[in-house]
Amino acid sequence: MEQETVVWTATAQNIEGSTWQITITGQIADGYHIYDVVENDYVYPTTISFECGDGAHTTGEMTVLSEVHQVTDSEESYGTISGTALFSQNVELTSSSADVKVTVDYLACTDTFCTIPADTTITLHIGEQTSSEASMGVIAGISVGVALVLVAAAYAIFRKRKK
Repeated sequence: MEQETVVWTATAQNIEGSTWQITITGQIADGYHIYDVVENDYVYPTTISFECGDGAHTTGEMTVLSEVHQVTDSEESYGTISGTALFSQNVELTSSSADVKVTVDYLACTDTFCTIPADTTITLHIGEQTSSEASMGVIAGISVGVALVLVAAAYAIFRKRKK
């Protein structure tokens, strides 16, 4: 099985009242990097967009929490992120709960080549939720095959208990 160059997850945590902090994490494979979120004519920047359902809206600017390494190549300068990429965005709820779709568009590269640009979308349900719903954002970041195995195992346990 081919290793993914970046595995993305997202979590939401209530930080105060109706304000929630969404944290987006990208685990970048060894030897690879992604580019900073800063627009640049020289590289393909990482973009993160938030689509809030009814009852929510983003507040403030998205924050880059990981260390950005500045690279100067010829006359161009740009930032790269290796290892773990961390970003956060606050969301304000105007109802008891809402769905927020997080889409990450990125390019993973080594020092000698780049993969094809890729994107990942994760949907989080924030607000009033059960513990199983809170973990869905993390499951969405795992490869589809692993998620299907987890669902099948949970279903088998449920059917066994029902008998």
